[in-house]
Amino acid sequence: MKTIYAIIADDLTGAGDTGAQFSKAGLATRVLFGNWGTQDIQGADILVVNTDSRFLKSQDAATRVSHAADALKKAGVVPFFKKVDSTLRGQIGAEIDALMDSLDLRAALVCPIFPANGRTLAGGYLLVDGQPVSRGAAGKDPVTPVTISHVPTLLAQQSTRPILSCTLDELSSGSLASILVKAKADGAIVVCDAVSNTDLELIAQVAMADPEGLLLVGAAGLANPVAKILAARTGKNAGKIIKRKPVIVAVGSVNPTARDQVKYLLSSRDSELVTLESEPLLNSEWNQYVSTAVDRCVKASLRGAVPVIASSGERKDVEEALTLGKNIGLSPTVVAAKIATSLASVVKSFVEALPDASIVATGGDVARAVLEQFNCGTLDVLDEVSPGIPVCALRGGKRPGIRIVTKAGGFGKNESLKMAVEILEKGEST
Repeated sequence: MKTIYAIIADDLTGAGDTGAQFSKAGLATRVLFGNWGTQDIQGADILVVNTDSRFLKSQDAATRVSHAADALKKAGVVPFFKKVDSTLRGQIGAEIDALMDSLDLRAALVCPIFPANGRTLAGGYLLVDGQPVSRGAAGKDPVTPVTISHVPTLLAQQSTRPILSCTLDELSSGSLASILVKAKADGAIVVCDAVSNTDLELIAQVAMADPEGLLLVGAAGLANPVAKILAARTGKNAGKIIKRKPVIVAVGSVNPTARDQVKYLLSSRDSELVTLESEPLLNSEWNQYVSTAVDRCVKASLRGAVPVIASSGERKDVEEALTLGKNIGLSPTVVAAKIATSLASVVKSFVEALPDASIVATGGDVARAVLEQFNCGTLDVLDEVSPGIPVCALRGGKRPGIRIVTKAGGFGKNESLKMAVEILEKGEST
């Protein structure tokens, strides 16, 4: 019987972008969330389980990933990779501890970098486009701000385990293997510096040479060389994606990168922006307001334009939405969920009107809400638009086979949304 390997991710877009690395390498990759069973595992080489735990409290996140690990073990699957946010939002240390305990692992190797999206790690400091992560968008995140850029310090506050480091010089000199031996003896977490794909390839080679008792912790950057090594051992070949059109783009992220991508899409081809303001979404006007948005999106698509349905990304509008929610007894988390659900409702109605439509969803909350609208708990990962931006297909639910590109708000370049739309429209392989 073949071994099925598992990745445990803390949000949906992260599950997708990491899964895409394994799909590109030719491994049959499936994203699972919600309730799943043995029928969802059949035929897969790689399972990516989304625990949707990034915004939970520490103990709740730990409990959720422990349950996921236990379910995978019971199903005969081997979890070996913990996908984390490349800017380290979430309960990273608590989830590592929980997985090491549940899986009886002796060490963890942490390297969250993603050079294609400007994430590097030097001297223990996580940098985004050369600046400490705490000084950028992640440091201003309204729900889980990252206030510490030094990864060993951050993990020491979140984990009960010893923290070791591997510097760039130690990595280059071949010392990582001996550091991992010590880590396994001490039950420790190793934070490894890396600034390039070459560094990631070296880390993957060392880790996969002796994976027994080791939990790999990273993002799509580390997943890429790990996937290639795993695929080489099984002789797999990459596949193609299938043609789908028209396309609707849903944007719920407030990250400046996502908003710049929307501007680029709007300026570079025929498209129409439909903005959902927060106030009517939080009161009795909701149904009519969403219905009007659906009509605009469908009409735009029928005339050949790309509809872009988005929440307001202006900081003042976000603050006003949170204030409005507070005034009517809603927490920031509930406000964000209502907005995501509204965007997803537009997407669902659009697909019902144009059954051959495909979807681009930016922001993990929005992607999750879209899939919930279709009662879909599993994704087949087919390919990727560019590093960290996967092309998937809904598996099961109300509309199996629909193509969806899921993208974290901060990922990609200005042209990424445009590229995603064109791939889904024309059926091009990447």
